[in-house]
Amino acid sequence: MINGNLNHIVSYTTMTNIHHNSEVTRRKFRWRAVVVILGGILINLTLGTYYTFGNFSPYIISYMRARIGEKDLSNVDGLWVTNIAKVSQSIGNVIGGLLFKRFGTRISTSVGCAFFSGSVLLSYFTVQKSFIAFAATYGFVFGFGMFAAYTSMLTTVIKWMPNNPGLAGGIVVAGFGGGALVFNQAITRYINPHNKVPDVIEGSDRYFSDEDLLDRVPKSFLILGATYTVMQIIGIIMITSPSDQVVNDASQQNIEDPNGSINKNHVDTSVINGSVVGDYLKSHDVEKGGTVVSNGNLKECTMSDENKEQTKRELITTGANSKQTVLQIIMITLKSRNFYIWLVVLFCMDCGMGFVTTLYKSYGQTFIQDDHFLALVGSCSSIFNCIGRPCWGALMDRFTFKVAMLCVTGLFASFTATLIASEFCGKAFFFVWVCAVYFSFCGLRIVLPASLSNIYGADNMGINFGLVSIIMIFSGVGTALLGTTLKDLIGWQGIFLLSAGIISVGFVASFFFNDREVKR
Repeated sequence: MINGNLNHIVSYTTMTNIHHNSEVTRRKFRWRAVVVILGGILINLTLGTYYTFGNFSPYIISYMRARIGEKDLSNVDGLWVTNIAKVSQSIGNVIGGLLFKRFGTRISTSVGCAFFSGSVLLSYFTVQKSFIAFAATYGFVFGFGMFAAYTSMLTTVIKWMPNNPGLAGGIVVAGFGGGALVFNQAITRYINPHNKVPDVIEGSDRYFSDEDLLDRVPKSFLILGATYTVMQIIGIIMITSPSDQVVNDASQQNIEDPNGSINKNHVDTSVINGSVVGDYLKSHDVEKGGTVVSNGNLKECTMSDENKEQTKRELITTGANSKQTVLQIIMITLKSRNFYIWLVVLFCMDCGMGFVTTLYKSYGQTFIQDDHFLALVGSCSSIFNCIGRPCWGALMDRFTFKVAMLCVTGLFASFTATLIASEFCGKAFFFVWVCAVYFSFCGLRIVLPASLSNIYGADNMGINFGLVSIIMIFSGVGTALLGTTLKDLIGWQGIFLLSAGIISVGFVASFFFNDREVKR
């Protein structure tokens, strides 16, 4: 009797200590995840200044026309800068993914940030030389650095929150969407503090000629570059990748039953992310669906669907497929039908985004004579770009990729097609519609990487993201060619209707996505 009581007391004390240690581990995990997310948001605020170019472009084009004699430039030529950036984004995605896989998140993020901030500082010189030189720095180098850093950060955050990859990524890249909120206002208040209006009219375009305003254009790149550098250094210090042990310890909360005993029926023998999980399990005395692995010996057992799904997330996060080579990862991706559907959707969405984000202000200047108001439109639209990302991520986590992307593409096409009504409906309509456009298209940037992470694994997401993003080379060049060639023929109305038609093709393609590949 005494021995029995002692055994009971020892067992109770042991389980109490286990639960206490588990709770401490979970708290540490949560706080470290919060720090990483805050660091990611800080860096993304700088990377998201990509969306300031629509507001920035009229000043830059006006400066080059007046100061370096490039009289043939028009506002629509700004498409070349943003779309050259898209060409290099696909390269940055691949390089960023490879650097992350080889060196970890801090080195890969640091490399991307160095290219990004360096490109802005260099643009102080190139904007005073030629449009081609400027497009090389503020387009190609800028885009490369942006996505080399973006990919590794997003991968890291998803690994910290494997059960909610859409929401996790949505929160951190909300900073990407919110970057224009701060910096649109900063750019306009510095370059055009007295709210000068563009007073040179050529056809349907308008340009600035005020001398003081133009003088401030090159200097703005030095101020912005220095600011980005400081913010990025702080963010990089805050970012770390979770170790396998940390993730495993934190995951125990999902495999303990209410009585405190460990439920080992949590591993599945299915093929996950293209690699057989059995190799991973042979070194662990855990049970699999239908099988127990104990030092490589198998026996029958059972397992719940809930625990199967938890294990898939654990293995995705902890790298059960981490031994795959880059070539193996690419071959697995190329055999997936969803990969080709993603190519079509990304191409169509990227074309639409190129037109709207670059040209909305130039279009607005044709019927709104208030530069500060147009800058306010850009800043407020970035708020919707910011809050929309976690919303779309949560929608994907709650439902499916297909549902999320049908909503994203459908709304984006609708708002883009009807944006031209703002000429007749006034400033308020233009304000609301630009914000709605930004809220709708921002879902692409979180649903895409989140679905890739779920299908192919978080460790491989950067490589797969880069592989899919190669299509942006064609969408970038195509958008620039279409815009500069057709603008004078079809006008602003035709440009936005053409954009809506291309986006609609992506809407139709989303119907064919196979949601069964996505592990939820």
